[in-house]
Amino acid sequence: MIVNETLKIIKQRRSIRSFKDEQIKEEELQAVLEAGLYAPNAGDQAWHFTVIQDKKLLNKLNIVAKEAAKHHNLGHLKELGTDEIFNCLYGAPTLIIVSGNEQSPIPLDADCAAATQNLLLAAESIGLGS
Repeated sequence: MIVNETLKIIKQRRSIRSFKDEQIKEEELQAVLEAGLYAPNAGDQAWHFTVIQDKKLLNKLNIVAKEAAKHHNLGHLKELGTDEIFNCLYGAPTLIIVSGNEQSPIPLDADCAAATQNLLLAAESIGLGS
């Protein structure tokens, strides 16, 4: 069986949804974002990373997401939308939104997914949960 650091990181990464209140260091954020830039893509790197660390804005995003969930067809999402305690962002101090350029002539779902996976693996490799 082949074992190396990359395969270990892939196997150990989990979505923990429990975050420390402290902000991540700038060099950690930059390392994670840089890893996202190296994701495979269709040739034009038409993705964009939006970093949000402002607590007030994160709280507003949580409220908007919960309001949208209230009107979803899936019952469990409706329940989460009405749950006073639930936080869609699980209290994460940093949110990275991966989005695609709407003007791109090709679908960007796979490109954005690959970039997201690079972000997640990079975060895991430096001890940051997701």
